[in-house]
Amino acid sequence: QTDRDTQVGSMAGPDAKVDDGGGLASSDSCRDAGADASRCGTCDAGECVDTSDTSAVDISAGDQHSCAVLESGEVRCWGSNHRGQLGNGVEQTREDQQDGPRELLPVTVSIANEPLADVQEVSAGLDSTCATQADGGAYCWGGNHAGQLGIGAHGGSSVPLRVQFRRGALQDVEQIAVGWLHACARQGMDADEGSVLCWGYNEDQQVGSGDMGNVLSPTEVRNSDDSAALAQMKQVATGRGFSCALSREGTVWCWGAGDHGRLGHGTNAPSAFPVQVQDGAMPLRSVTQIAVGFAHACGLIEGGEVLCWGQNRSVQLGRNGLNESGVALPVLEGSSNLSGVKQISAGESHTCALLRDSRVVCWGLNGQKQLGSDERFRSSDPVLVHLDGDALEHVQKISCGKEHTCALREDGKVFCWGLNTYGQLGDGTNVTRAAPMLVRFQ
Repeated sequence: QTDRDTQVGSMAGPDAKVDDGGGLASSDSCRDAGADASRCGTCDAGECVDTSDTSAVDISAGDQHSCAVLESGEVRCWGSNHRGQLGNGVEQTREDQQDGPRELLPVTVSIANEPLADVQEVSAGLDSTCATQADGGAYCWGGNHAGQLGIGAHGGSSVPLRVQFRRGALQDVEQIAVGWLHACARQGMDADEGSVLCWGYNEDQQVGSGDMGNVLSPTEVRNSDDSAALAQMKQVATGRGFSCALSREGTVWCWGAGDHGRLGHGTNAPSAFPVQVQDGAMPLRSVTQIAVGFAHACGLIEGGEVLCWGQNRSVQLGRNGLNESGVALPVLEGSSNLSGVKQISAGESHTCALLRDSRVVCWGLNGQKQLGSDERFRSSDPVLVHLDGDALEHVQKISCGKEHTCALREDGKVFCWGLNTYGQLGDGTNVTRAAPMLVRFQ
């Protein structure tokens, strides 16, 4: 049995800046005073002081940027802004220019100099971001060359634009998920029986409409060419080239690219329409939440165990000895199945789980310290995330980005760790970190 209190985990990439995991207020005087440097943002007269009273209620880590919904209903984003994905009105760079604007600290997502308001959920993707409002409306901003903003036209935007559906604005959205150049939304059970709509890049038919070519506005995901729209879904999740949805009955359905077994239906065949994820020879059942990464996905089972499928070259499935799996396999902790999990999240090549005791474990690739450790390059065993020698505790939500991870604590504070080249950790630096860093809301 793996000891969760033993850190394992990483080597930084050749271009990453790394440090010893200390916080922003890392002076010797603060540490000598016994202050908890990485839990605060200011060193004042030898003491670390958290001067921000900002409280977050939702978080999302994307490719090279991150976002949070505040208790006030406003949204703050930080990190790369080369396509306007931070939503603060900064003009975009040329479409072929990767090293564009970035923000090392959170900025406010705004429309006409007024903060986007009444937001309930935010989702950060490759180069775009979307959010849902309390009234069921949806807004997206950032890159749009594949139609990933869902506005019915090309052309990116550095400010939020209302997602369009048929002849009006998309309504009754309860959840939204942004993937690699495409997005999906789930409409409410009362409004449209939990239907799923997707839009954007569609080369692998990840939009689920059965058509080829990019889709510029939301289109219903269908069960087959002649059947009704996919319905009765309680969650939707998006990755690179594929999408998945969780039904009210606890079954999982995926569509799009099938290489590496990412659809979980037992083969590497692609599918333009939803196919059911398998647990061995039987359908995967009793799933309460799903998480989709770059080329792998996972499901959380009612009893607290986690099963994953798809690519496993970086042991992101939590298993040694195989490169991929076309069916769901339990994540292992030592010789037993990982258990006691209440939420999961998947990044490009790593996966994390929030335990019922409000601690966080991660596994998979750790080349940029995204597992919260700097001792190994990767780990198939879940690694307990630490903060100043103790386990990071009192966490209520986690979100995995491409090569970084964020956690929302019960007190509304946000911590991020991993790759920080574009400031996606929000700590005011571009230094890659193994230790969770407090996001400094301004």
